[in-house]
Amino acid sequence: SLRTLVGAIVILGLAVPAGGQNWCCKTVSFDSQWCQRDDCLGAGCLDGQSGVCSPLSDCICKDLVPYRTKNFCVLFKSCQRSNEDLEFAKDIVQLYTQRAASDSCIDALTRAICSYHFPLCESDSKD
Repeated sequence: SLRTLVGAIVILGLAVPAGGQNWCCKTVSFDSQWCQRDDCLGAGCLDGQSGVCSPLSDCICKDLVPYRTKNFCVLFKSCQRSNEDLEFAKDIVQLYTQRAASDSCIDALTRAICSYHFPLCESDSKD
């Protein structure tokens, strides 16, 4: 959504590191310990406190993002938004075709949505 895109641009604009260190352009870990990592940034991170991470096991992108993405800093929200967008897309297919989306259609939608919500990056300052 436009709100997500604008928010990501603002966050990424603030997260350009000095000296070449990448704060946000990293490979994402979708495991159950994601929020306890030392380099975790953004909503959902525990910042050294004990607790349970919000689950990412239902994230539609967890098996499709083996690369570095700037959305490392907004991992939990990106998963939420990608799941919401897939449900919306399936509803639109149903509305316009009067039938449920096929498996191949859902696969194509999922890949497109994950590419949008988890864009590939080289560094925080260069896509």
